[in-house]
Amino acid sequence: MRKHLLIAIFVVLALACAAQEQTKKQVSPLNPTEPPKTPEGLLTFLLPDNSAYPERLKEVPRQDATNALIKAQADARGPRADAIAFLLVILDADADANRERLFESLRTCTRDPESCDDRLLSYLGNLFDRGDKSVLDPLLEASRATDSALVEALGSTYDDLVSRDSRAVIATTSRRPLKDQRRICHMIATGDGTGLPDENVNEVISSLETMAREVGPVASTAMMCLSEIKAFGSR
Repeated sequence: MRKHLLIAIFVVLALACAAQEQTKKQVSPLNPTEPPKTPEGLLTFLLPDNSAYPERLKEVPRQDATNALIKAQADARGPRADAIAFLLVILDADADANRERLFESLRTCTRDPESCDDRLLSYLGNLFDRGDKSVLDPLLEASRATDSALVEALGSTYDDLVSRDSRAVIATTSRRPLKDQRRICHMIATGDGTGLPDENVNEVISSLETMAREVGPVASTAMMCLSEIKAFGSR
């Protein structure tokens, strides 16, 4: 009898926990139980707090998401406009124009740091992760920014990029003026002020050493960045 009572209590508790978890999911706009079916619901699902959630594109019909985002783009401004442009690039919907919108936001950011959206750099980094190397030139051009907070954010972004694909970053950097190369290498070395993350620094150094043994402009840029990283690490 006692055994049956314990089993019954366990079942009741399990059902209560499941119901509680289901309620949490239902009331949280960031964790809906299922993607909404209306255009307005889709936008809330994809852009909670005007921040893009690219992984959610897999959970909704591609064309429905594209249509809703294109319609919303006409009136979008600021961070919401950046988030929409980012998702439309992923969806390959007028990708060149939307990519350029992100680049223009970055250029505006370097001229007026007050207009910056903290998520813009992460959007561009995400596109780089997806194999879009076209984001490198605009990101490296932004190294000319003078605002200290933006410089730190860019340095951290450069660290992420060089940790993911050091050859692409160094090759693109090598095509820029020498003054830019020095500045970018210094920003890679310092990152957000603490240098390259410990878990990445050895792999980056090894990659740069390999490139530095080659012949050509990539080798000299790799050597320049290598020197900056080692100098910062020795402080």
